[in-house]
Amino acid sequence: MKKTSWALITVMILMGLVFSGCSPAEVGFNDLYREAVNLDVSENSGELTIDLDTLPPIFPNEEDTAKLTVLEDMLNKYAVSFKGRFDYENQVAETIYYLKDRLTGEEEELTELILTADTIYIKTAGIIDLIKVFGDDELNKTLDIAFEGTEYIALSMQEYNVIASNNIFKQGTNFFSLAREQQNIILNNISDFSMEVYDNYQTGLVRKTDKGYAFSVDPEGAVKCFQSILVYTINNIEKFGACLTDSITALTDDQMRVLGLEPNIKNEILSMIDPFVANVKENRSNYLEFINEIGNEKEYIDAFKGSEITMSLEKEVPETYAT
Repeated sequence: MKKTSWALITVMILMGLVFSGCSPAEVGFNDLYREAVNLDVSENSGELTIDLDTLPPIFPNEEDTAKLTVLEDMLNKYAVSFKGRFDYENQVAETIYYLKDRLTGEEEELTELILTADTIYIKTAGIIDLIKVFGDDELNKTLDIAFEGTEYIALSMQEYNVIASNNIFKQGTNFFSLAREQQNIILNNISDFSMEVYDNYQTGLVRKTDKGYAFSVDPEGAVKCFQSILVYTINNIEKFGACLTDSITALTDDQMRVLGLEPNIKNEILSMIDPFVANVKENRSNYLEFINEIGNEKEYIDAFKGSEITMSLEKEVPETYAT
């Protein structure tokens, strides 16, 4: 079975996690999200902190363990923050990533990522300095020679195709036009599928705030949500299969290409759905038992204990959204 044949089905299932839920808060969140992502100019910012102290040992030798210790010390001291601006009108997107001192709040630029219609630019200095923290003298000398005088690396979309092993960026493809087309397909086609299948499902993760909505989940909550949506899907597998068939059938050849899929695999994907549904129906009890056991993997849940994913989406004034 070709790996690409599973791509669209995987996307559909994942979109169920993003757009599912029929509570007033979840529906309102999705509607406000659709408004915000259709802006021609948007700005975003965020921060990521990682704690490796609770993870079980994963490196077998002293050299790797020493590097992990350096990484742990760095993550204990710094968070990674970012500030970005996406401009469809002028066809340029820029995101700057920083190492942010967790005590003082001071930020040191790590790298800058710039997207134009056909090229990706990556600022090198901060990334090279970070790599050199973990490298040996020979590697660091090689990096100094290779990147001497280099401020940015330029990567065309065609070169990106080679690195990412896909062929989504054809010659002359405009990144911003493609991004907007993909966004429209996801919001209008795939999310409609999710809303149809999960019309009686609620994640319980979204709540209403004064100006918008907030989403938060900790590791245990994420596992429970993942379990519940899988159970719902299995118990409604016939509906899932029928809606999936309708959604994929409705995709045009051009839309398939925009999603990075060749149109000629549509029939192959469609031919997989009925056997997939039949297999789930026949082995429903086994799948449900397996899903129930996921919650018993306490070691992995405890490894991320104390962490939380949060997101807020608010409409401050017309055409101004905060995330």
